[in-house]
Amino acid sequence: MILTLVNYPKHYEIEQLSRMFFRGLTVSMPEKRDRSRKGDRIYIRKYGKDGFFLYAEKDGRKESSRIRVEKGPLKEEMQMCIAAYRLLCRVTGERPAWGVLTGVRPVRLMRSLYDKSGDMEQVEKTFTDTYLVSGEKLKLARTVFDVQKPILDSTSFNDFSMYISIPFCPSRCSYCSFVSVSIKSAGHLMQGYVDNLCEEIRYTAKRAAECGLNLRTVYIGGGTPTAVSRRQ
Repeated sequence: MILTLVNYPKHYEIEQLSRMFFRGLTVSMPEKRDRSRKGDRIYIRKYGKDGFFLYAEKDGRKESSRIRVEKGPLKEEMQMCIAAYRLLCRVTGERPAWGVLTGVRPVRLMRSLYDKSGDMEQVEKTFTDTYLVSGEKLKLARTVFDVQKPILDSTSFNDFSMYISIPFCPSRCSYCSFVSVSIKSAGHLMQGYVDNLCEEIRYTAKRAAECGLNLRTVYIGGGTPTAVSRRQ
């Protein structure tokens, strides 16, 4: 499956969304419209200031739609992804349960929305109506939210958590949206990265102490944290 984007350079969000439906997706960004391509494809073209034409074809089934981006809280990329999700659901007959949420920790988004409104009923409505999350996944996100809330509420203003990134993997997974590279292509950078990471951790510890901050948790992620050697 190929995703073709014309007049639209912001390909990251729509690419990740399309990968939920199609493995082995490739992306093409031609300078102008190509009418010669036939067969299975996703085609998105931006026209004018805020218009989009979306087309998808899979096994002879064809679907298309047009949208006009509206001013409001949802960014252009999200409005376009919502339209593309609905289009791809129709052409494939599939409906990914997390809706348009890709590369996002859904409970963090839920907490952010709740902090702004204080209305969980409205937050849940936003999850299902705007982000198109299934009832099952909404229930899961709410369960995790309820478990996390008393822990987060117990933190003080000076508490902080540290995330340490190991952006290397034995191999690159096609569905992954994290910033990481394979050891095969970038293994020679690992030692230099670890050396600089240790220096940054020492600096962060010094600044945290100077500011009177209290480190509560450390999360080591990536990538694949075990990609580095035991010595590293």
